[in-house]
Amino acid sequence: MDTTGSIDHSVVSALPDVAEILETKQLGESTWATASRVRVLHKSGREEDYFMKVSVGYNGREALKGEFESTSAIYSITPDFCPKPIAWGTFASDPESHFYICKFYEFTQGVPEPVSFCEKLARLHSDHSSPNGKFGFHCVTYNGNLPQDNSWSDSWEEFFANGLRHILNVREERAGPNAELDALLPSLFDRVIPRLLRPLETDGRKILPSLVHGDLWCGNAGITDESTGVGIVYDPASFWAHNEYELGNWRPKRNKFTRQYFQEYHSHIPQSEPQEDYDDRNALYSLFNAVKLALAKGYRHIDGAHAYGNEKEIGEAIKESGIPRQEIFVTSKLPQTWHEPADVERALDESLRDLQLDYVDLYLMHFPHAYKAGESNNTIRHPSGNDKPVIDYNLSRRYPETWQAMEKLVVSGKALSIGLSNFNVLKTKRILEIAKIIPAVNQVEVHPYLPQHELQQFSAQHGIIIMAHQPLGGRPVSVVRGHPGETFPTEDQKVCLSWAVQRGIPVVPKSVSEVHMGQNLRLKRLPEDMFAVVDRLSLEKGPLRFLNPSRHIGFDIFDEMNDQPVEDRAPWDSN
Repeated sequence: MDTTGSIDHSVVSALPDVAEILETKQLGESTWATASRVRVLHKSGREEDYFMKVSVGYNGREALKGEFESTSAIYSITPDFCPKPIAWGTFASDPESHFYICKFYEFTQGVPEPVSFCEKLARLHSDHSSPNGKFGFHCVTYNGNLPQDNSWSDSWEEFFANGLRHILNVREERAGPNAELDALLPSLFDRVIPRLLRPLETDGRKILPSLVHGDLWCGNAGITDESTGVGIVYDPASFWAHNEYELGNWRPKRNKFTRQYFQEYHSHIPQSEPQEDYDDRNALYSLFNAVKLALAKGYRHIDGAHAYGNEKEIGEAIKESGIPRQEIFVTSKLPQTWHEPADVERALDESLRDLQLDYVDLYLMHFPHAYKAGESNNTIRHPSGNDKPVIDYNLSRRYPETWQAMEKLVVSGKALSIGLSNFNVLKTKRILEIAKIIPAVNQVEVHPYLPQHELQQFSAQHGIIIMAHQPLGGRPVSVVRGHPGETFPTEDQKVCLSWAVQRGIPVVPKSVSEVHMGQNLRLKRLPEDMFAVVDRLSLEKGPLRFLNPSRHIGFDIFDEMNDQPVEDRAPWDSN
């Protein structure tokens, strides 16, 4: 009796000596693959579990082939450091569906203990058996759904630069052009990469190609022995590289490879010369991996804030979605009653509790001005009963000190990056005068009737990304609307969003409509003549600002002549 018919014949044929398929259980799925455990009974009477990944289409086939070839290469050098690869192929029943099979492991949560883990990794990297002595790999390997350029190169600098150019080209294909990024790239390729990588291979120095896993973060390493903490790596995207490239993925604290892992690794393999460049090289390798992660995973950006009152709901939604944390980009914002430097970390802690997260990807100072804080940091309202907030004028001028407190959040790992929101040029300059960490982002109102050209130009000069809130004109609450009776003149939301993206400005449009959400993701490049028309709209009637709290707080935070507030009272304060 044939008891293998519940699974594709090509899979059964690839498994050794199968008498019966006992069970096939789906373990999970991503955007591009499905994972299952296959339990078989061998003809010898022994039961065994195998891991099977299934993907579809050309890229799915090539990704699984790359994973098999990568795992096979690692296994040939360090068989105790990865699952034994079994086979890859195409379903007999469906030529568009493909599979990869390896030995199955039950993993214990956490990262493997550093001593044995780093010894195995160093053993892998110490084998310099590149088939032709060059940097590269014999086939394309995929980091998630991102095909890597593994073309052979004699020089590590050349291979690295070609690989980075490739992923930046993929970024433009998937996300569109970015003028600000394009302006930075000549310095990266003409100055930074040669300065940090060329010394590895000049002045009598030489590096030998090492086989790297290629995507070694905590999600691709697992504990196989709970009692000892010993573990293995899996899901590789390998190529022959500078061994230190592997450690770039360890730099972000979220990946859980602490300083001890670096120390254990380098107890086996010393830092490459010149050692004084080591940390900067590691930062460069970390940048490469960060770009690949963003492309491969396709970040979901959730833009939240304490003031929106929905962070508990966001936390529940993230938890229920089942989407891995690394695939979600979460932004939160410091509210105006928490600007006192001693309160800043507590504010983020409160948001993290509500979000049920260990860290946020981006934390913004929501506004430059501060409110008087009452019990539990609630807003104190004006005693006249006009429902306006009581301003903390002293703290509203000390926003650079608030920024310095935010910088400590990056050091602690609770915020991976920090930025500003609703800051004009004048106030951004004051931040830059004292900043040890340059703001990553300034999220401001941007739309065709408030293009913010000057602010964008200034920010680009200092490496700050302008991000657009209310890119469709927005509908902020009436008390802060600059034009309460004005309707937004442009009806085609895709034109507004495409115009902003084409300027290199990320957008965070608000929508509760599934149709609109889908439309917001399907943007097309505007023809140059249409782009020019949209870009000139603000000249016809002057800037139209929808978010303007001046009537609510009594001073203009967007004043470019004076750093407001100048006075210590509002127009509605009694004498």
